[in-house]
Amino acid sequence: MIELAVSLPDLQHEVRVDDRLVGRVDFYWPALGLVGEFDGRLKYRMDGIADGRPLEERLWSEKRREDAIRATGLGVTRWTWRTALDPALFAAHLRNAGVLVDGSPRPRVSRVDRASSATRGRAA
Repeated sequence: MIELAVSLPDLQHEVRVDDRLVGRVDFYWPALGLVGEFDGRLKYRMDGIADGRPLEERLWSEKRREDAIRATGLGVTRWTWRTALDPALFAAHLRNAGVLVDGSPRPRVSRVDRASSATRGRAA
């Protein structure tokens, strides 16, 4: 991301609604209301993670987690090693997600940000 001159995200950001943890995300661009998730194939393999859960349960859990994150109004984009290791492909992926590669993000306000702003406005 640094080499592509994109706006740098917050790392390992906790998405919360009313003090309830919805999920911890790999990358978060607050000005865009966008979450980025980097996935390798290991966690989706039968023998990939030693958490004792069947593969089907891991996939269902990840789907529900992403649905919950999207329900906050945040956008989600995902990429894999193949995309991350190819600068042109990664730049195109980030550009398509709204993270402009010239370092000028396109702002997007999520419902979470609007709710936070409304709460801050009431306190003032």
